[in-house]
Amino acid sequence: MRLLIVDQDPAFRKDLVSLVERRGHAVTNVASGAEARAALEQEEFDVLFTGLRLDSHNGMALLADTRHRWPRMSVVMLTDSATVEEAVKALHQGAFDYLKKPVQPAQVHRVLELVSQELALRTKGAPLRDPVEYARALAAEGG
Repeated sequence: MRLLIVDQDPAFRKDLVSLVERRGHAVTNVASGAEARAALEQEEFDVLFTGLRLDSHNGMALLADTRHRWPRMSVVMLTDSATVEEAVKALHQGAFDYLKKPVQPAQVHRVLELVSQELALRTKGAPLRDPVEYARALAAEGG
């Protein structure tokens, strides 16, 4: 998959890039909301990992803009000061998931696995799956 990582913390970005590249994903990383918007205009991405707080741009505003302009892209929100209210708001605005930093590798891999499954369901020509059976399979896996 093609990922865009947006976060002000260069060490965090470096670690996350390294983690997902080891799994074969193509990654672009930037430090600001403005850089993210420029990257989104230039390339197509499957997943956007974005910090909740970004320079002069708010991560929630980036989420809203992304969901409006690139609705097929999955957005994963990242924050070091998560509140239940922020998480619920992000999910209501269309975030695929919401991870608290420092993220655990297993969490990131699981989110990417779920995004991959969702992409497969949306791919033209993909075998049809019974939604109830698919939901049961996800629940059995802890998803």
